[in-house]
Amino acid sequence: MQEPLFRVSFDAARLLCDYPPKLHHANKTALFELAYPPDSEVHGTIEVTRWRADIDDQLSLPQRAESTVEPNFYNYPASPAGILEWHVNFADPNLFVAYGSGLFAQYEI
Repeated sequence: MQEPLFRVSFDAARLLCDYPPKLHHANKTALFELAYPPDSEVHGTIEVTRWRADIDDQLSLPQRAESTVEPNFYNYPASPAGILEWHVNFADPNLFVAYGSGLFAQYEI
């Protein structure tokens, strides 16, 4: 079995204590209070991993996939015929910018 390139574990209670959420919207505050009442105990581990992407093993592509990084906002030009393209799609260039606001961002789904 393939091993991750990177793995780190975090204690969920310690994370919540060290980095409490900064919520600025009543609905998100109410949901957080419902999930974590004042007397509740947080248990568990949050694990972050990074895995090698071997697209040839996952998809039947005629050639190895290429990726590019563009230092600007997303742009979706038409792809040439027969070319498969995937795009990440975040509404804001700053990931997690709206987690405490009234917006329901794509990364919260």
